[in-house]
Amino acid sequence: MTDKELLELAAKDEVIAEAGEMLAMRDRQLAALKTELREICAAIDAPACDLTLTAVECIKKLKGENESLKLDAERYQWLRDVMGKSIGGGVEVNDAALVYETSEPGEEVRVYWYPDTPIGFYDSKGSTLDEAIDAAMAQGEQG
Repeated sequence: MTDKELLELAAKDEVIAEAGEMLAMRDRQLAALKTELREICAAIDAPACDLTLTAVECIKKLKGENESLKLDAERYQWLRDVMGKSIGGGVEVNDAALVYETSEPGEEVRVYWYPDTPIGFYDSKGSTLDEAIDAAMAQGEQG
């Protein structure tokens, strides 16, 4: 082989090596994109995820949902504790509808409990169960 042919062969080897490196880099990029696509597909199925939100917006949304869940937990715990210590009580929803056909606005739900005796009891009302429980909790009476 002549020097010229050897130089041409070396140049071809360099091109082949560069192409190999480029293919390897493309394969790494493709693998990263596939991983990202899998994460996005998993996120789509996650109820708390909205792909149109930024990370900060997602965090704020999740914090809001967390606060709502904490309030629900506090309501449940309050009901459990008060009803557990009381000798009786309950929750009525639209009970007035049985007699008057419609409840007074803001009194559709009633939470009541007898802390010590069946004679004296605590009572709170609201438009929703959450409102009635919140009103009862605000009374500060634990039964």
